[in-house]
Amino acid sequence: MRLLAVLAVAAYLFAAFLPVLLSRGYLDGPRIRYTTLGESGPSPSTDPVYVVLWLLVIAAAGTVCALPRSRVCALVPLVVAGVLLVFWGSLVTDPPRLMWDGQDADGEWIGGMEVGEPHVGAALVAASVLLFAASGARGLLAARTQVPHG
Repeated sequence: MRLLAVLAVAAYLFAAFLPVLLSRGYLDGPRIRYTTLGESGPSPSTDPVYVVLWLLVIAAAGTVCALPRSRVCALVPLVVAGVLLVFWGSLVTDPPRLMWDGQDADGEWIGGMEVGEPHVGAALVAASVLLFAASGARGLLAARTQVPHG
């Protein structure tokens, strides 16, 4: 159970360095790039939502490692898996879009649109969700089969 939680955190950590959502970025136009740390690019921004998600990930791993046989603590990774699934799933199903327009030196109208698409980091986030869910399920089974002392 602890190993599953540690692997979940590791996968989520690697997704901080790899894009979860990435646009194709034609030519030299703007590009969309999201990691588990938030939107990155020319003007990176760390939205408080991503900080909260990281705190939840760390809390889930911490509770599993601290109290592996507690039924309540086994629910924490299940809840975190659900929160991650809903948050990142909503970004995949309704991806961020970036549209722009303007004129070139000849006066011709130019413009474009970028759409964030799932990338390598999305698989790592999915792995984190599955690992947290497995860790929580394993913890519930362990708490259920635990023999009371006394």
